[in-house]
Amino acid sequence: MNRLWRSSTRWLAGMKRKRIWQRAWRVWQQEGITGLLVRLRDRIAPLSYSHWLATRRLTDDDRHAIRQHIAQMSHPPLISVLLPVYNSKPGWLRACLDSVLGQIYPHWELCIADDASTNAEMRSILQKYVGRDARIRVIYRRTNGHVSAATNSALALATGDFVAFLDHDDALAEGALYKVAALLAAQPDADLIYSDEDRIDARGRPLYPVFKPEWSPDLLRAHNYVNHLVVVRAELVRAVGGLREGLEGAQDYDLLLRVSERTLPSRIHHIPHALYHWRKHGAALGKDQATRSVATAASRQAVANAIARQGIAADVLPTTAMPFLHRVCYRLSDPPPQVSVIIPTRDRLDLLRVAVAGVREATAYPAIELLIVDNDSCDPATLDYLHELTREEDVRVLRQPGAFNYAALNNAAVAQATGDVLCFLNNDIVITQAEWLAELVSHCLRPEIGAAGPLLRYPDGRVQHLGVTLQSGRIRNLPIEPKSELDGFGIPLHTQIRNVAALTGACLVTRRTCFVQVGGFDEALAVSYNDIDFCLKLRAAGYWLVCTPFAELIHHHSASRGPEATPEQKARLAQEADYLRAKWGALASYDPFVNPNLTWRSGRAR
Repeated sequence: MNRLWRSSTRWLAGMKRKRIWQRAWRVWQQEGITGLLVRLRDRIAPLSYSHWLATRRLTDDDRHAIRQHIAQMSHPPLISVLLPVYNSKPGWLRACLDSVLGQIYPHWELCIADDASTNAEMRSILQKYVGRDARIRVIYRRTNGHVSAATNSALALATGDFVAFLDHDDALAEGALYKVAALLAAQPDADLIYSDEDRIDARGRPLYPVFKPEWSPDLLRAHNYVNHLVVVRAELVRAVGGLREGLEGAQDYDLLLRVSERTLPSRIHHIPHALYHWRKHGAALGKDQATRSVATAASRQAVANAIARQGIAADVLPTTAMPFLHRVCYRLSDPPPQVSVIIPTRDRLDLLRVAVAGVREATAYPAIELLIVDNDSCDPATLDYLHELTREEDVRVLRQPGAFNYAALNNAAVAQATGDVLCFLNNDIVITQAEWLAELVSHCLRPEIGAAGPLLRYPDGRVQHLGVTLQSGRIRNLPIEPKSELDGFGIPLHTQIRNVAALTGACLVTRRTCFVQVGGFDEALAVSYNDIDFCLKLRAAGYWLVCTPFAELIHHHSASRGPEATPEQKARLAQEADYLRAKWGALASYDPFVNPNLTWRSGRAR
């Protein structure tokens, strides 16, 4: 009997594994690797996230400390929570209302606009809650105007200094409004505040978090990464006219774009805590293709309107990988500026020849000056090739003898370059796209951008570089592992134009004026981190850095010089890292575009 039981158990387990593999194969075929990774996350994340949450739940001592802090606030702001409702599911609506009543922070008012619900139970529920707490106010609209009109009706009830936006099937974490008030106590000039969020199922159980970067204007133009919780200064919401009708499905996105245009980045703040519970269900997710298409069109229109309001010459297009993402194509001037492409090299003709051919023959850009900086090449074939290049009108070979110093080689080349735009390019880069340079230059010509970099891949197709993270004192290319290629929304990083903390010098494009303004590359960093230092100088000067996946190249990482393997090389690397940290202090280990809840290596919660 025992033998039969064991045999049956093994057979059933084998059949289960077979069904799992068959289902995974179907998802792979229908939705690709991204769809499969998202499905796996949805299955696995609730277990790990629930464990992570269990170690971070508020205790009674925490609540006592919070109440003491609130009592010490000299001017605690009144926060008006705007809640449009329409034929809400009763259980979810009660959970939503209870989450507001359960706030530790007491200085709030709940402004509800019923959008002419036809379900009689709605009025009964709302009236009961109005009777329970005088801070709850309700207006009953006579006609159904959809979410924008209803939210504006709720806004008309608001008397608070700030307004928070809440959907009728979602919920607030109990410390949500306190976290907002605490930030305002520390940053009283804040105009726009947003937080991390998480997903809950129909029964309110946590599924997985959505951890977000700090303010990233380029990422916001790609998609609404801000989402929930959003709190905005009330006078600013009214100044832009509240929510606009006609963009339903993207009304909150449109509001964020318009509000952010009226304030400064320094007055926009991110709270790295999941303060908002977004209920995951079919209607909320927009699984209906028609609904999703309408929302996508509305969001694209919202971005196009924002671009037009700012007088930017650009087109807003869908991305091929993710149709709901937006690609803003910035137009080049006519004629486009001259670009000086600078390639330092020493021998390695096999690499150099490919890089030069890629720039001269495979790049669709009409105004290129190519400067080859020869640092003591001695290989006869390389020297012959460099001699041949000197006969070409669009190429100059600059001789820079001496010990290898990447910063000094490039600084010397810039002094002789004539282009208004500078492109620093390693000799182990392979050009795979005709429009790569035009894409990078189009970003660099934006006055707020200090430098732009491409998506770099290894020769085998793996993503090597999407920007550099400086989190926790470590300097690494993003992403490190394939599983870190998805952001908190399950969207591949390499499908979005993003702001980053730093870029690799393997391919970096900047305006000459920016380069001169910050003093070029620091020659004390001869081999490593000179590109990081340059990027930190640009950020300190007030510029943004951008990484675009729509310029994609192949990089034979460290093929020219090889890895830092010898004791002397490791010692020099450590010395340069110490120099960088001493020069920049905390800024050298601070990355605003990597959420502090995530580890640097894999994107997992700490």
